[in-house]
This record gives sequence, C-alpha cells and structure tokens, in this order.
Amino acid sequence: MNDWDRDNLNFILNTTDEDFVDWMEQADAEDIDYAIRLIHEHKQELSLKETVLLDEWSEEQIDLTEANDVLNKFRLK
Repeated sequence: MNDWDRDNLNFILNTTDEDFVDWMEQADAEDIDYAIRLIHEHKQELSLKETVLLDEWSEEQIDLTEANDVLNKFRLK
C-alpha cells in the first residue's frame, strides 16, 4: 500500500460519521470498491502482524506470572 492509499485508508478509518456520509453520497461505485479494497488490504496486514507477534510471543515463552498476579487482584471472583 503506497502513501496515497494509506492516507485514504486513514480517512476511511478516522473520519467523522458526518464526513463519511458526505463522502458516501458523492462516491461512485469505483470509489466504494477502492475503499473496500483498502480495508481488505489493511485487514490482511493486521492479520499478518498478529501472526508474527503470536509467533514471536510463543517462541520467547514470556513468563507472565507476575503480570497475572497483578491482574488477578482486579478480576471478579
């Protein structure tokens, strides 16, 4: 995804509801297809990042005992 696409994706993800409605009203089918493609590509990027992070986490076998002890203080029993 190039910088132009990234800027357009950021608009789609971060725009106000009102501005998005305005954009939808002026958009043609090609604009909407492009927006959907950007969202799909972003979803794939996030999925890949998640896979990489999970692989790194499982390889490191991080000891979460201390973190879980702290969190347990705030969990409902």
